[in-house]
Amino acid sequence: MPKTIIVGRGRSKATQRIEITDPTVSREHCHLIDNGDGTFTLLNISKQGTIVEGKQVLKTKVNPNTLITLSPTTSVRVADLLPLPKQPPKQPNPPKPDAKAYDISHLEVVWDTYHNTLLNIQLRQRNVNLLRSASPMFTIGSGAIAGLAKSMEWGDAIFEVTIVLTIVGLGLMAYSFLKGLNDNSIQEKEEANDRFMRHYVCPNPECRHFMGNQPYKLILQHKNCPWCKSKFQA
Repeated sequence: MPKTIIVGRGRSKATQRIEITDPTVSREHCHLIDNGDGTFTLLNISKQGTIVEGKQVLKTKVNPNTLITLSPTTSVRVADLLPLPKQPPKQPNPPKPDAKAYDISHLEVVWDTYHNTLLNIQLRQRNVNLLRSASPMFTIGSGAIAGLAKSMEWGDAIFEVTIVLTIVGLGLMAYSFLKGLNDNSIQEKEEANDRFMRHYVCPNPECRHFMGNQPYKLILQHKNCPWCKSKFQA
């Protein structure tokens, strides 16, 4: 902080922090001399006079809270005239530590196992449905052939064919019924979902968040956990 501050109008002589534009204030109105103990000695320089706490002064001791009147329309506290204290240089923020990287190659096995299990369940259910839909075709077809053979007076041999078709149809119906009766697809799907949700998670022990139905390749492309921001590598 300067030892002496010249208080006045404009900037030709004045050195106080704020600019004073009142034309009734002298260009060099008064001086503030730093006493080194937090107080200042005020010296009036202007013919217009300087008032401190309601009294005209030539020389007096002031502190930062003292109100100085320079003209009928301009009063200011000493603190507003002083230069701002220098701020210590801003310290750069310390760099954030790099997020720990975790190997997620095991998630590929979890993803493939889960979806292969669901695919096998769907294929098995489709085969059972095909058997169920095929059995009526044999029984209905055999009846149609028998009726046509009777009207066309075909030989008895054709009736043997219809019997075979009927037996095949009934056999398919019974087989598909037994397969459906012993089908555990619902239970297997629930168990597969449970295993998937327990193992398809972020490998960070502090996170362990379920990765959802994002394919493994998509997770690998993102390269980090969307929840804990841990890095992923394979």
